[in-house]
Amino acid sequence: MVPGTRIELVQPYGRGILSPLRLPVPPPGQNIYSSAIINAIANKVSTGGFHVQTKATCPHCGKKITLYRNPLPTVDIIIQIGEKIILIERQKPPHGWALPGGFVDYGESLEAAALREAREETGLEVSNLRQFRAYSDPERDPRQHNISIVFCADAVGRPTAGDDAKNVRLFAVDELPALLCFDHARIIDDYLAAKK
Repeated sequence: MVPGTRIELVQPYGRGILSPLRLPVPPPGQNIYSSAIINAIANKVSTGGFHVQTKATCPHCGKKITLYRNPLPTVDIIIQIGEKIILIERQKPPHGWALPGGFVDYGESLEAAALREAREETGLEVSNLRQFRAYSDPERDPRQHNISIVFCADAVGRPTAGDDAKNVRLFAVDELPALLCFDHARIIDDYLAAKK
């Protein structure tokens, strides 16, 4: 896209009629809307019934470009201290206990994202980071379609809540909270089964 490209988010309203929501041209100093920004915009408004694609029109040639909304990559980290697992109590919806984790930043590797999220949410530097599995069920996160790449790691010390964590605790695997956010109960079950 060239400077001045206008983005349209297509919103269905009644009997299949589509209503475009036009966004202003990119802010000064930013030549284009990146696909990451478009995805983020589409994800923000998805709960309002917006279609899963965005359309951009070039003001110079008039060409229409369809940009598809893709799942967003996230990381979750199973951090063990001894025989216990660290869980955070989420500060933002959905509320409840969860594995530390979050979204991968643009230009960041999965490993770097896992290390950063562990540090931000638990205050710990982890070691022995290794990839476990990926979880991609479109219904795993009530907010939008997120794909999580799950890592395992070890740590020492006392975790302290930070960033999006309201609280952080060490849990024995047989004393986990009854309800965990997202599909984290399944992830932990898979992890414990793989360790046997």
